[in-house]
Amino acid sequence: MINLDNQPVADTQLDLASGPLSGKYAAMSLLDNSKIDALQANQSGGFDAYKPLAEIPAHGVIVIQLTP
Repeated sequence: MINLDNQPVADTQLDLASGPLSGKYAAMSLLDNSKIDALQANQSGGFDAYKPLAEIPAHGVIVIQLTP
């Protein structure tokens, strides 16, 4: 995730209608020590309204690793 704005962005959510995922995934930031919330896959292998963190800082870059 990338925030190109000079203001933080709050309440960002991600959706994936369908995909290859199944079950719950631990999530970890690969660039810093940000706490990233776990992801729960939906019935179609995607996810609904996933909010990995409360806020993306101004000019922030977040790379998330998911682990089953």
